[in-house]
Amino acid sequence: MAKKTAKQTKPLSRLELIKQIDKERNSAVICYVTGDRENFSAKIGDDVIPLFFRHLEIIGNRDNIDLFLYTSPSFLIKVYHDT
Repeated sequence: MAKKTAKQTKPLSRLELIKQIDKERNSAVICYVTGDRENFSAKIGDDVIPLFFRHLEIIGNRDNIDLFLYTSPSFLIKVYHDT
């Protein structure tokens, strides 16, 4: 009797995953990623606001816009406590 094997699927690329989220949620997706490596971290700065604004202008009027934010959890805690 032949042994059944699970069909392996190729993992989605980042762009394919973003497109899938866009389609399933009927939204535009904006991704913002900061670094979290030791000695190579990046934080969210005020200079990003014009970038978000430009992306929102390009996207135009939409009912749904999703923000995928990747940043260090400790940075978000610090921002929360500083406000």
